Amino acid sequence: MANLRLPWMNHPHRERIGPPAVLASEVSVMIVHTTNSHPAHQSPWRCGTLYLNDKEVGAVTFKGRDGGWGFGEFMPAPAFSDFAMIFGRWSLLMHADGEGERLSAEASEELRHAEYAIDAVRAALRLQNPDEWHELRQVNIDGGLIEWHEA
Repeated sequence: MANLRLPWMNHPHRERIGPPAVLASEVSVMIVHTTNSHPAHQSPWRCGTLYLNDKEVGAVTFKGRDGGWGFGEFMPAPAFSDFAMIFGRWSLLMHADGEGERLSAEASEELRHAEYAIDAVRAALRLQNPDEWHELRQVNIDGGLIEWHEA
């Protein structure tokens, strides 16, 4: 058991999540991770990694496409803190005047500047299974959600 590598040990954010909170004395056998190669048992979602300005900034769960946009869930890594203000400002402005209401002229101008700042960031998404790199032209991150348009 000394050579056993548990899945959480390979997780990119292992410093933050640490080992499972289970004491060895509490269980005699613990199944940490199972896989099944049968297609009916595989998750329909693909996982990936988001890179901004060549920095690995978080994990992405690809959920699908709507028109030319890809979308999914985003789990930030510590390096995302370098970009959090840019995307946070955009998110606040998008929700500033309430759902379904038109933005005021001032909010529209601020939103335009926030979008310019986002557009200045180089973005790429590396999806797994199969391994694919996608250069992104536009990325929007709103809390735990992400959407992108490819270059």
